[in-house]
Amino acid sequence: MLPHGFTLLLPLMAGGAAAANNNNTNNTNIAGPDGVMEFDLVFPRNETYAPTQYFPLVLTARNSSAAWPSGMILSMTIWPDNEDTPPWNSRFNFPAKGYTSGAPPSEPYFAIAGTNLTNGTGGGFTVIWSVVLQETCREDDSNTESFSSGEYNVRFTTKLDAPLPNIEEAASACSESSLALTPRAWLREGACPILDSDSVTPAAAEPCGLKPLAQELATNVSAAMLDLMKCSEGTWQTIQQPCPAKEENIAGMPRWRSGPGLVWVATLTAVASLL
Repeated sequence: MLPHGFTLLLPLMAGGAAAANNNNTNNTNIAGPDGVMEFDLVFPRNETYAPTQYFPLVLTARNSSAAWPSGMILSMTIWPDNEDTPPWNSRFNFPAKGYTSGAPPSEPYFAIAGTNLTNGTGGGFTVIWSVVLQETCREDDSNTESFSSGEYNVRFTTKLDAPLPNIEEAASACSESSLALTPRAWLREGACPILDSDSVTPAAAEPCGLKPLAQELATNVSAAMLDLMKCSEGTWQTIQQPCPAKEENIAGMPRWRSGPGLVWVATLTAVASLL
């Protein structure tokens, strides 16, 4: 089972923005939430890791309370070097539909995905990530429009004799791939940012700001990867085979099931960590 604060999700494509408010009287330039919106790809880094059965991708949003009401979507795609295009199931979007209204569930917000594309293999991979706000404003129009940060990427490799992935160490280090969004103004009582290309800074203001959360994040990533493997315990970095599935026996007591009749579905599952 996942610890409190986790929600198991399937990868979903971004939904459409909510209907725009066409009341021009609300299109007033006022102060918005304090601080810039900062985004960091925590893991992986531009390093070489030992391949694992499931490999985590971790993206975080700081000051997410500013981005959340605008329909924030964090997107991550993993692209193996030996593929002409990213595999069909290699993209993850957070938050999923139904999670983009109201206040954010946490601050900062962590998006944790797990992929088995690295399982038992050595090679190169690129993680492409971006941020989309589904509802932003323009100064000369009361309608809303979506805004994309553009794509950022980190390349990593896997090798059998390389060090195991270390999430705590990665979160304690300064981010290698980050960006900041600074709205030029806010409309609609501070709920609708005005963004343009000049609003994007290709580096977070505090690239080392996640260090205090490193241990907690590592614990949550471990729980997420074990859940994907259907394992109740163990070290996710070193488990090489799927854990046997449990079933109920005649007396109602759990027992472990194994054998050629079982099929391990090689799929991708996304896990949102609500710290």
